[in-house]
Amino acid sequence: MAKLYDEDGNEVEAFTKKEVDEQISTATKEAEEAKTALDEKTKELEKLTKLHEDKSTSYTELLKKNKEYEEAEKARTEDIVTAYEKAITDKVKEIAGEDKEYAKELKKQLEREGIKEVTSDTAAIDKQIKEATALANNSLEREPNANPIDGSGNPPVGGDDQKNFTETSEGKATYDALSSMMGLPVEEDKK
Repeated sequence: MAKLYDEDGNEVEAFTKKEVDEQISTATKEAEEAKTALDEKTKELEKLTKLHEDKSTSYTELLKKNKEYEEAEKARTEDIVTAYEKAITDKVKEIAGEDKEYAKELKKQLEREGIKEVTSDTAAIDKQIKEATALANNSLEREPNANPIDGSGNPPVGGDDQKNFTETSEGKATYDALSSMMGLPVEEDKK
């Protein structure tokens, strides 16, 4: 191959048409491969962007649902508290009747730790009433003259001419309730 020079007299490299076509073909092939790789990366990026948007939307939806749940739970809790307070107030009125001192003591005992448990379960409320009644009777040193727990009587009244409190069925129930609250074994009736 002959040496070629540019107009300034510098030697330049010259290529044949075949060599130029090969270089163009190689460059075209490399460009197509690069374009294909770029297209794949673009598709992958679009896929990741969509996933990110989906996750972001899901996260936003979860936050919204969580807020709705918290609001519903708060409303449900308020309803339970309101119903519990009404049930306790009704039971205290039913048991104490017009005896304000007994009603006050019964309410005080219902607020004690270990007794008060806000619930909608009537059995649990009845248990609280039973335990608070036992403590109120003990605190006021009163003898029950009927069974105030189920609402079939009047509040306990004091008096010296009655049996010892622990000898009455109500006194035994009070003792059992107090023993149960303290974790002591409850005495069974000896027959």
